[in-house]
Amino acid sequence: MSESSLRLASLYEQLFTFGSLARVTFLFITAYLLYSSSSILLLLSIGIGIGSIPVLTIFLYPLLLLLVDLVLIQVVFGRRDRHIFSPRRLMGKYLFILLPSSAVLWIYYLILGFSPQVRSIISIIPVAVVLYSKLFIDAVIYFPMLKNGLAKQWATALIVVLLTYLLLGFVDIGLLSSVLVGAAIVSAIPNIFYGYLEARGRPILGESPFGYLRAYIDSWMLGDSSYMEELLEKSSVDYKVRVHMLIFSESRPNPLALLLPHLHFGPFKDIGSSAFPKIASEYLYLTKSLETGVFHTPSSHELDLPSKREVERMLGELLSLSGAELCNKISNMVVEEFGDSRVYGLRICNNLLLFIEYEEMEDIPIDISRDLVSYARSRGFKDVLVVDCHNSLSNKRYIMDEEALEEVLVAGKKVIDRLKFEPLHRFKVGYFKVYPGGLSVRDGLGSNGILAIYLETIEESSAVIVIDSNNMVKGLGKEIAKAVRGLGIDTVVVATTDTHEVAALELVEGGYKLLGEDPRLWRLIIDSCVMAVDMARRNARPAGIETMSREVGVKVLGYDLLERLSRVSVYSARLFKPFFVSGYTIALFMSIFLPHIVI
Repeated sequence: MSESSLRLASLYEQLFTFGSLARVTFLFITAYLLYSSSSILLLLSIGIGIGSIPVLTIFLYPLLLLLVDLVLIQVVFGRRDRHIFSPRRLMGKYLFILLPSSAVLWIYYLILGFSPQVRSIISIIPVAVVLYSKLFIDAVIYFPMLKNGLAKQWATALIVVLLTYLLLGFVDIGLLSSVLVGAAIVSAIPNIFYGYLEARGRPILGESPFGYLRAYIDSWMLGDSSYMEELLEKSSVDYKVRVHMLIFSESRPNPLALLLPHLHFGPFKDIGSSAFPKIASEYLYLTKSLETGVFHTPSSHELDLPSKREVERMLGELLSLSGAELCNKISNMVVEEFGDSRVYGLRICNNLLLFIEYEEMEDIPIDISRDLVSYARSRGFKDVLVVDCHNSLSNKRYIMDEEALEEVLVAGKKVIDRLKFEPLHRFKVGYFKVYPGGLSVRDGLGSNGILAIYLETIEESSAVIVIDSNNMVKGLGKEIAKAVRGLGIDTVVVATTDTHEVAALELVEGGYKLLGEDPRLWRLIIDSCVMAVDMARRNARPAGIETMSREVGVKVLGYDLLERLSRVSVYSARLFKPFFVSGYTIALFMSIFLPHIVI
């Protein structure tokens, strides 16, 4: 994952982390009791009895506000907003209201609660603190997250202020007026801040930065990617994508196709090309009766397709792939290591197929592929198909440095040099695809399952296992290879597709699960791979390979869009924390001292 994408994921994964309903309910009750106890102590300090009207009003006030929120969200606001602000999240919101309010009331009680000068207004202080806190928090979250959030924020504020007036009608009208004037000021503070961010972000993005945030929320929480794809398409750039396809026409029961598009499968969930391996496999099966394995080539998020419409347009171009070269001989699989890199290579007549591994690896940049292609052509080969195995990760923030990439290049060139002199043999091929019943996208396995490809020459056998996942836990790939070699297979390559179909499904570190994060699933994964290879070997038949390639014009996100999004997001996040702390402090300060100023 690129550095820009990591920054974005780090920001986005912090949304909506209130926890389970049981946890939030417990915290809400605790916060409510803290508020109630501090409010009652204040009232007792001025001689108001527990059974009096002010005590009952103050005790019920937060519950009445929560009831207003529930009615507005569940009855008045639209389906989208109801889904986002469920009762669980509304209670979570009140944690940000009641906990600071309780702290302020305790401090007020200890410092000023016994002062004769303030006893006349002390009964309104608990209400003012909660009112100001709520109006501030509503303004902070409603504007950026809700559809027509500004209007809904002010409508909610008006209703809450009217409710407060009805509840506190017994209070001196001048005292009440001073509180309500402050309420308008508190509501406006976040809007001024967001207006500043809007003015800074729109020229950079060509769109409201909050539009992207709402689109992300739509995709994450509502499963609706249309708004995000619309925004991404508008800002995407034209690009020529190179697509390679290998077809084993004699394989059974259907011809096997190996697809290597030089694009990236992202950005997340079902947006753009995130689920490309699944979509491409289904498309080629329906249109050409091909069983398809999709490989991840050196690329990163700037080569994401922005919409499913672009994916469909690209796949339509595959139907017109032509100029196939037929080859009925391959070399044995060769392996070279350098440093922590390992490169496997297969010669297919005058073309090469390379598989790159590293001890811990993330997206390999496309420049590596270009350098290896250039070197191979200088050695007399026609073309090189490069696969980024993307099969070992322990730290989701890891990015391959220049030293690692240089090791990859050295190992790759050594493989190319060896393949120049490797003899070619007739061969057999077999394949088998499995969809393990105990694994799902939430475990990190995409919808295209696990594909095993078995290759056999007169001298040796090899297996290539393509797992539809976004990387896997470090060490799992080695365990898979070890188990498969136990079948008598000489060389085993394990690769993932880097599908982002498994991303943004739940709140986990980095926004996605590596295959094998749950160690209890390792045995199932390993056994599934062994079974798939064994069945592929049983299905092996003499075969030939058709090699096709083509450049296809598509739109991609481009490095510039990701950088602009990252820049605006990081800038906004950096300003948000000091704004929130200072803005909330001002709101709480006003709730304590404004009632002292009677209008």
